[in-house]
Amino acid sequence: MAKRLTTVKNSETGHGFGMKSMIAIVERHGGLYSIDAAGGLFSLQLMLPLEQQHAPAVRQTVALV
Repeated sequence: MAKRLTTVKNSETGHGFGMKSMIAIVERHGGLYSIDAAGGLFSLQLMLPLEQQHAPAVRQTVALV
């Protein structure tokens, strides 16, 4: 990820969606992802190919605002 997202929770552990894990899975399977945060809204798009591909993983990072 290009930048680390901040949290409003006090605890450093035990919360979140596992974004690092999701991105690793998407990259491993040759998919794409897009992350955006602006105006109090957060967007995460994950796209995986329907068929197994033999091409290397493609990484797409969208800068956080």
